[in-house]
Amino acid sequence: MTFEQALRIARMAMAALGGDLEMALQVLVVPDELRARVREALEAERLIHISDPYMILNRERQHVDWLPRVDRAGWLYWPRLRDFFIGQRDLSEASVRSVDDVTDRVLSAMEDPRATETFKVKGLVLGYVQSGKTTNYSALMAKGADVGFKLFIVLSGIHDGLRLQTQRRLHNELVAPVGVAPLDGGHTWQSFTAVRMKGDFDPGSVDATALTAPNPVLLVVKKNVSVLRRLLLWLERLPAGVRQQIPVLIIDDEADQATPNTGGNRPSPDDPEAGAEDLGDDAEPSKINECIRVLVNNRFTRVAYVAYTATPFANVFIEHTAVDLVAGEDLYPRDFIIDLPMPPGYFGAERIFGRADDDTSEELDILRLVPDEDVDALIPARRDPTFAPRVTDSMRQAFDDFVLAGAAMAQRGLGEKPASMLIHTSYLTDVQAQLTTQIAAELVDAVKDDWRYRRTRGVEARLRERWEDFRRVTRSVDARLDVSFDAIRDHITTFLEKIQVRQLNSRSEDELDYERDTDLKVVVIGGNRLSRGLTLENLLVSYYVRAAKQYDTLMQMGRWFGYREGYYDLTRIYTTAELAQWFRDLATVEAELRDEIARYDRERLTPLHFGVRVRKHPSLMPTSKLKMKATDTFRLSFDEQLVQTINFRFDDSAWLRRNVDTIRAFLAGLGPPSNNAGTQQPYWREVPTRVIQELLAEYRMDPSAIRVRIDLLRKYIGAQATHGELTRWTVAVVGRAARDPRLGTIDLGVAGQGPINLIERTRIKQSQTLKAIVSAADESIGIEPARLGEAEGATGAAFRRLRPPTEGLLLIYPISRQSGHGPKIPESREPIFADPTRGEDVIGIALSFPHSESGATVEYVVGSVGEGPQE
Repeated sequence: MTFEQALRIARMAMAALGGDLEMALQVLVVPDELRARVREALEAERLIHISDPYMILNRERQHVDWLPRVDRAGWLYWPRLRDFFIGQRDLSEASVRSVDDVTDRVLSAMEDPRATETFKVKGLVLGYVQSGKTTNYSALMAKGADVGFKLFIVLSGIHDGLRLQTQRRLHNELVAPVGVAPLDGGHTWQSFTAVRMKGDFDPGSVDATALTAPNPVLLVVKKNVSVLRRLLLWLERLPAGVRQQIPVLIIDDEADQATPNTGGNRPSPDDPEAGAEDLGDDAEPSKINECIRVLVNNRFTRVAYVAYTATPFANVFIEHTAVDLVAGEDLYPRDFIIDLPMPPGYFGAERIFGRADDDTSEELDILRLVPDEDVDALIPARRDPTFAPRVTDSMRQAFDDFVLAGAAMAQRGLGEKPASMLIHTSYLTDVQAQLTTQIAAELVDAVKDDWRYRRTRGVEARLRERWEDFRRVTRSVDARLDVSFDAIRDHITTFLEKIQVRQLNSRSEDELDYERDTDLKVVVIGGNRLSRGLTLENLLVSYYVRAAKQYDTLMQMGRWFGYREGYYDLTRIYTTAELAQWFRDLATVEAELRDEIARYDRERLTPLHFGVRVRKHPSLMPTSKLKMKATDTFRLSFDEQLVQTINFRFDDSAWLRRNVDTIRAFLAGLGPPSNNAGTQQPYWREVPTRVIQELLAEYRMDPSAIRVRIDLLRKYIGAQATHGELTRWTVAVVGRAARDPRLGTIDLGVAGQGPINLIERTRIKQSQTLKAIVSAADESIGIEPARLGEAEGATGAAFRRLRPPTEGLLLIYPISRQSGHGPKIPESREPIFADPTRGEDVIGIALSFPHSESGATVEYVVGSVGEGPQE
């Protein structure tokens, strides 16, 4: 028994025993040498905490938080699926608990199907590529059936293969799961689509009376115009009472593909702004978009539409006010957007490639670069019918790695599992066909023959030498997994004999059927069919050199993202240096987008109040131009601008004290000031940008401020620094020249300096803002006195223009808690604290940016909701 087998059995035993680890270990026949490792792994899984999902929720709609009041004692479908996940899918307790929590959030954002007479809910769930979105919506559907949803329509991809994969998955998890108690006939799922390649919706093969029975009904439908129109016509012919009565849950899988409108919208003839040209065929929505909109808007009165995707750029760019005369409102997620947490054990872009904005990220050492000359041998520079690809040296090495990784999986007890290698070079099917023939002959058959009959002529020595690269990576991950080449040598024979070659494209009849071939070992060559949704089981080696030009397409082509439990040190990705950099950049884009959603959740913004911003890239587009018709671009730049903190959490003493402590530690680290000791405005010259960035990472700004935000400032400073600007800073503390006993002093840790005199600022009545903390003369600090005469007036803007592009100015303002309690205060102002004894001194900061000559900015794309940061 291997460790992986023992762990799998132990998980099942724990599930059957109600989570009792000790009892599970007692009843298990586990070898003594594995028992400690199994216990360690299970205890670690119990301690895993998966972060809560973030949700942007439409808080203005009349919605009742109904799910907490639901009695789950009578639920059938989710408890059964939960048992299947743990007992058959081998998911950890922490993973299933996370799925449970997240799907509760999604379900609660919908309406109670038992109590609400009419509703239309539109939401978006953001996952990760190959991260288990199907698991999530399968669980959502099971819970939906438990609370009363009747009809479940899953829109799954644009190819038969992906539809079949989804149909088979839902059949195995919802309709007829193996290893769990069956349901009685009155509760079994009815499926109107079949588990076969051409099993899409056919109205001639379904019994509409099933919609009046208590059983939930499932349809898995390809996003194809003819199929969707058949479905719409069939639904239209149903009795109106049936359509109005049944609650419907529509799941749009890979919702950024085919669903977004790439056409127009027909306005009402009564619209005074509609010209004749607006009412013609050119104004129609794209066909699939129109079908889905009609399905959601015009066929039911009680419907929830939930879009799932890992690349939501096209979805957040949907025109939120768009209405079509026939199809109705577009599919913008106006009711909720939810960001699924990263599951444990998941390997995504950041884990594999690192992030462009984070030099501290520790990516896995599984990336191998393909030289340019090899790319030239695989991809024609232009469409050339005479071009013939050829197997390259890097591809030969990648195949050797596949053989070694597959043999090592078998040595670890995972030999009965499927194993895959992906080769994706060109979208041209004729190039793929030629390459398939060559790979079968020159790689698979040739290495098989060499291993069978000519092993001593170099193939064994070559693989033995190559195995040392695997050992180096494995030792860095878990030295206990490191074995010699002799330990995997015999498994190479078995693995090689099982390898097949498949071509997946529109011209090939090859398919992947892991149900039929449960231990399929396969090299897959393809193009577009590999770029969306299709799962390659246990993908060990990826050879990917196709330079897609869109965020969503590029990320979706990364079939290597996902779970690699037990063998992630054996995986390898062969790609170009340029593509590796692009994936690194996309990891940054993805992290920023999720940070935006988290911020909107914290600030309780709604999907209709503020649009999600997507950072632009110099070489890539977020999605196709046709899906970005409602977008705008804005540039984030602080060129010749003053940014000052004026919003504070005056009611949070700990938050205020933290900023004081942060500034004190920062100033102490700068050493003695550059000017004379004893001044109330000490300053430091030539402070490196790195130090400023570190301070900004620690200093807390009020989240209610939109423009004055740490993340925006740090991004701009970083962009400028890469262009040789803002490389050094002047830092100054702006204390009061003469001490005021009422205001007091504060120790800010300035070397060789006594306490700093606190200054006074008051806030606008009934607000959390000071309006301004900077005086114009403050921005002259650090400028050579001889140059001050060049300023066109004593204004902050004039001083900013005098400062060289390489130098920024950071001003620190220590504000007394006693502010506003003096003899004079303007009518429109009030003290910072009504009771100063219960308040804290406040630290404000300001950044004065010089003129930039580089033009370096961070550009963002936004949809029709919001236009980016505002003053």
